[in-house]
Amino acid sequence: MMKTSFLLSAWTLFAAQSFAYYVLDTDFFTVDTNGSFFDKFNFINETDPTHGTVSYRNYSDCRDLNLIQNTTENIIMRVDSTNALSGDDGRPSVRIESKKKFYKGLIVVDVDHMPASICGVWPAFWTYGPDWPKNGEIDIIEGINQFQANRMTLHTAPGCYTKNQSTYSQQYSGSLLYTNCTAGTGCSIGTLETNTYGDGFNAIGGGIYATEWTEKYISIYFFPRDLCEQNDIIAGPLGKNPDPSTWGIPLSRFDLTCNIERNFRNHSIVFDTTFCGDWADGANQWNSTIPVNTTWPPYATTNSGSWLQSGKKHGFGPYFASNSTCAAKTGMICKDWVKKRPEAFKEAYWSVNALRVYQEYDGLSSYADAPGSLLDVDVEVDVDLSLGSGEDEQQDEHDQRQEEQGNQQQEEDPSSLLDREASPHDEPEAPKHGHFGHHKHKHRH
Repeated sequence: MMKTSFLLSAWTLFAAQSFAYYVLDTDFFTVDTNGSFFDKFNFINETDPTHGTVSYRNYSDCRDLNLIQNTTENIIMRVDSTNALSGDDGRPSVRIESKKKFYKGLIVVDVDHMPASICGVWPAFWTYGPDWPKNGEIDIIEGINQFQANRMTLHTAPGCYTKNQSTYSQQYSGSLLYTNCTAGTGCSIGTLETNTYGDGFNAIGGGIYATEWTEKYISIYFFPRDLCEQNDIIAGPLGKNPDPSTWGIPLSRFDLTCNIERNFRNHSIVFDTTFCGDWADGANQWNSTIPVNTTWPPYATTNSGSWLQSGKKHGFGPYFASNSTCAAKTGMICKDWVKKRPEAFKEAYWSVNALRVYQEYDGLSSYADAPGSLLDVDVEVDVDLSLGSGEDEQQDEHDQRQEEQGNQQQEEDPSSLLDREASPHDEPEAPKHGHFGHHKHKHRH
């Protein structure tokens, strides 16, 4: 048996073991053949499906009304905070949906300001698929009125539930609010961390939200601004090869009883800010509150039925900035407040520094996609160059000569064997993204 030694990159060895990692799929801030940031989104100017007191505008109107701004460092989406309204007019605002659709992956957004904790405001950063709710929805950042902490929610067709937190203890830091993911209310996880939404979020300069969407679970992580400054350039949320396994416990993790791959497909990424509507103007929201220091989860320490019912009745814990209800604070019904007090909404804007989507590869892609920490490591290995034993008695003389010549050629040129055995010829296909026309989204709470 003949042996020789070669130097292989460590990545070649890891590839053979199908080492999984995330690589950049889409950077919305990169100017490319699809244009700049806003060119990669559709501006939705249809009637709000959540019945909000809002007037979503098209791109030209948003630009002319100064509702959008694209600088060298960030993009801004704001609502009108100048004009009082009358009649059936809604307050001008922005709703954008990505033209590109996504199926699983890691969605990372860096936000330094989001709409503040203002009565009547309902902002959201989320994703959803066509034919809602058949292909699912993931609410990553969402809240209403004076909320001070984020609420994360999934919406699906009937039959999906998220498993109880007690079954998956220590897998996320939030607390389960609802287990039934079906349509309207959805399955929800809330958090006590008041720097995750609205006023508290803006006070620290915001941070990074990262949503890991796999075939087994959907997790949402939050990195406050001070942690973002320490971001690992390789494995961090905006790194070359983000690695959620190194990030600690997420804010939320949804382990579902249904098949995620069948119930979450071809999602657009959405930013919007609406007003009032089915949730923010609901009777148990506009007219009720929970004191700031109320123990949470309210009235129970487990995900019991009694806690879920009390949470539903009382508003999901200490999300509000004060003991005052929006009805008492404004002295108006929600619609009148939104129409008559434009100055109240000066802080109702998004300022976004980055938006990227990564996809998980199986470790068999090209060297350019490999994790940076593996690129420059060489390992010496022995390769057996003998290609077969003696002649087969039933082969003719011609075949014997061809085999002998092949053996001789391999002995003279061992690199050809290395290329065949150690380097895969076929790279995996890049994730495919379907392209669908716009569908009305009946997003309800």
